[in-house]
Amino acid sequence: YNKATRIAEAENRIYCVADGNLFYYDKTDGSSNRVSKVNGLSDVGINTINYDARTRTLIVAYSNANIDLIQNDRILNIADIKRSTMSGSKNINTIYIGDTYVYLGCGFGIVVLDLVKKEIKDTYYLAIVNQNVNDLMLFRDTFYAATDQGIYYAAKSNPNLANPTNWKKRTGL
Repeated sequence: YNKATRIAEAENRIYCVADGNLFYYDKTDGSSNRVSKVNGLSDVGINTINYDARTRTLIVAYSNANIDLIQNDRILNIADIKRSTMSGSKNINTIYIGDTYVYLGCGFGIVVLDLVKKEIKDTYYLAIVNQNVNDLMLFRDTFYAATDQGIYYAAKSNPNLANPTNWKKRTGL
């Protein structure tokens, strides 16, 4: 619990990933509390986290692509990516909180997560060959994805972002 790699702030807690483990600092009483498989998590080896204030949900992504959603101290597991038989890396590198959905930057593209329905909504492939998405963001109605091969972008309003031809590689940087 000494080497912190990710933090996420909730209303009254600050969550931290350290050495693949999760703990939180309670801002109301000043206590530190560990969260583990022993007390409810579905897996071990946490890769990244983020907090969605809209649904009051902590998204926990494990190194094996398993996902836990923690809401009101209740944990729901979403193992769809982990169970997938796709080839290549399924790592979840980053979690971007959008206005309606959560976007997971993965080793093969972007996964859209609906926190209200608690399900995978869609998957976006940025190119014919899997692109490792290291980070992503939405700026002025355009998605930007930082990959190992460069930055890809697409209009959020595009109705078929799952089609790789709708993503363009940014050149000239």
